[in-house]
Amino acid sequence: MRVSIQAVKVRTVRSEKNDCAVFAIMSAAGVSYDQAHKVLKNLGRVKGLGTPDSMIIGALRALGLSPVLYDLCTKSTLSRVLKTHQKGRFIVMTKNHAMGLRDGMLFDNVQTHGKSYVQRIISLDGGL
Repeated sequence: MRVSIQAVKVRTVRSEKNDCAVFAIMSAAGVSYDQAHKVLKNLGRVKGLGTPDSMIIGALRALGLSPVLYDLCTKSTLSRVLKTHQKGRFIVMTKNHAMGLRDGMLFDNVQTHGKSYVQRIISLDGGL
């Protein structure tokens, strides 16, 4: 069965690259880009560099959410994750990238490939 990726590519006015964690938090948590950026900066995020999972989880907690991190033991493609996560709010992470997922709609600030392997998922609603 083929699954097409419905991705919403949103560009905001910003002055940095490598801000996928900021974008993922913004889209999954439903906060503004500036709010997501500020909370990560307060936790020590360095502009233009990657953001560790622990910092993403800390930012979500600072926003009043209760995130749960799941490491995937099996190889799951992004297409498969989208197919099985049609309800809820998640941050989906591949090796070097983070994306927001809300009710089956993927939010990403770069073009996404459905065959990318997902390594971790942070659930904002408590379960997979």
